[in-house]
Amino acid sequence: MDTIISREMTVGYTVHTYPQTVPVFMKYGMPCLTCPGTSMESIEMAARIHGLEPEVLERELNDALGDAVGN
Repeated sequence: MDTIISREMTVGYTVHTYPQTVPVFMKYGMPCLTCPGTSMESIEMAARIHGLEPEVLERELNDALGDAVGN
């Protein structure tokens, strides 16, 4: 699957544009997806704050898009 979501994107944009990614963020203890900071916080920054490798979060977010369309 092609990468649609990149770690440079903000959490807020990602959740707004791809709501099927919400369960992935929740899985990693990121429940504040509508907080004002999400408009500035990149996926990479969020991953690091929560002790994750950005590549892992990026991959799972993209996998969620594939799951949503049946790929």
